[in-house]
Amino acid sequence: TDELKKLGAKTISDLATAAKDGRAEGDIGVVVKGIRVRRSKSGNPFAWVEFSEPAGDFDATVFSEALQRCRDLLTPGSVLLVRLCAETNESDVRFTCEGARSLDSATAAGNRMVREWHSADQSGFRRRLRHCAYSR
Repeated sequence: TDELKKLGAKTISDLATAAKDGRAEGDIGVVVKGIRVRRSKSGNPFAWVEFSEPAGDFDATVFSEALQRCRDLLTPGSVLLVRLCAETNESDVRFTCEGARSLDSATAAGNRMVREWHSADQSGFRRRLRHCAYSR
């Protein structure tokens, strides 16, 4: 069995499907591609983060409280296990990041797969993650 499945991680498409009737939550293994931090009208910081996972790229909103907890982890190239909430509004699915932890901290120390993911470029990460984590 692979590490992400052991951790109970889902794919973004699994989460979107589960949210068809409203709302769903789950952990997803991702690479951070980019982050844009802004301030709300009330002055609180929030961010839009672009993530990449085996099925493709997607964006998630990170509101102020979650951003304070995991800001240091949300750097481009970071390999993370993120906690996402998916909500369906008509035909649109929106993702909110509620937290993040490094994949290293979520798996056993010294795991060879994690070291390979960190050294891979993003397309290489996608290929390795798809092969290691979601192959059947």
